[in-house]
Amino acid sequence: MDLEQLATFDRIVREGSFSRAAWALGVAQPTVSARIQALERTVGGPLFRRGGRGVALTDLGLSFLPYARRAIEVLEAGVTAARSRLAGAKTPWNPVRGMRGGVTRAARRARTSQGSNSTCVVPSRYGVFHV
Repeated sequence: MDLEQLATFDRIVREGSFSRAAWALGVAQPTVSARIQALERTVGGPLFRRGGRGVALTDLGLSFLPYARRAIEVLEAGVTAARSRLAGAKTPWNPVRGMRGGVTRAARRARTSQGSNSTCVVPSRYGVFHV
């Protein structure tokens, strides 16, 4: 799963069709189809119901949409932060400090109890962090 697949998914939802999404993204329609097929393989099922005059989200697509949009936001914020850092500015958001301290406390415990090269498993919404 990559940013292009997520952005394509979001654009199809906004445009209501694969061909309009392709035009908006500036790519060929088969490219849009290939990106969605790859994303559907990753997610585990069809994201759209294809009809004669457009597409509609399946239940799977509807449940995946807010997460895809959140991922796009986070990735774009990361790129902005990295570019700001290159330009000499301070990073606008610290992802570790932004998680209400739970991850940092767990990471400190893991580092103290298991050495400095350990894996800390935290709630699934935060993923796995190596500290």
